[in-house]
Amino acid sequence: SPILSLVPIVNPSASNSLKDDDDDPSLDYLHYTMDSLIQRLVPTDTYIPKVSA
Repeated sequence: SPILSLVPIVNPSASNSLKDDDDDPSLDYLHYTMDSLIQRLVPTDTYIPKVSA
């Protein structure tokens, strides 16, 4: 399942390891993660879920 491959991305320990800069990269990282989830979960003109068959 594609969903399982997203688990490491939203892992709190993974995002914490990115907090090395003065600014908070985890916020951008989280925002990027949400965009990725939306792109994967929301059907678009170029993506039609197999379950729609």
